[in-house]
Amino acid sequence: MKQRFLFVYLLVIAITYSCTSIKVISNKADNSNQKLSNVFVLIQSEAKATKFTNKLSNKLMTAFKNSKIDGRYASKNSLSLETDQEFLNKIKSYNPNQLMIIKQTGISYRTPTIIESIRFKISILEYTSNTVIWKGELEVYGQVGLESSINKSLNKLIQQLKKDSLI
Repeated sequence: MKQRFLFVYLLVIAITYSCTSIKVISNKADNSNQKLSNVFVLIQSEAKATKFTNKLSNKLMTAFKNSKIDGRYASKNSLSLETDQEFLNKIKSYNPNQLMIIKQTGISYRTPTIIESIRFKISILEYTSNTVIWKGELEVYGQVGLESSINKSLNKLIQQLKKDSLI
């Protein structure tokens, strides 16, 4: 009986801690019919979230490439030694059609080293006019550091961009 109880308890714990839920909401400018092309992505996060954001960035570039969208990204975390001007120079030298800014707005931890949830605000601007064409929020709950949560996050974001006719 004790073994069965222990098994059920461990199973419930495993299911609870392995689940990841992703939420994406967005708002697209009514007067914009642009498709993403030649996108520069700037990701801003705190240092502890860098592992997640770097993996997300790399996978986002792969997803863009699969959708025939040119892109480049730069990450800026709370401990970055590069100045804002250096990041602006990176963007200017790439000369994108759109600028996607993914900014971490919240984070909570299960333990000091395990992220339980993370939230991002995402803005896409037409680069030359500096006009916002799309805004979104991405919220990830659960085992944030796991590869599966990164894949789920990216898939939800790409689905939303497709739904909003940006891809």
